[in-house]
Amino acid sequence: MGSIRLSAYSTHVCETKIKEVTVERVAVIGSGTMGSGVGYVTALSGFETRLYDISPEALAAIEALLRTYRAEAKGRQATP
Repeated sequence: MGSIRLSAYSTHVCETKIKEVTVERVAVIGSGTMGSGVGYVTALSGFETRLYDISPEALAAIEALLRTYRAEAKGRQATP
């Protein structure tokens, strides 16, 4: 089983009636349509995110796709 790290550290507070919870890292099991989407959104939100899958090929494909998304997002930020 392989993994890829998608983002850097962030803190998120989950409000509950019992206690405050700090989330620093997110693990996503499976890099299919849903798993890659969840991983992408959590990484964009600033969480350290690891995406796990049994297929190295699937991880490589998702990593390439996420690099494309990141490049496109940077391009949109650069243009007014």
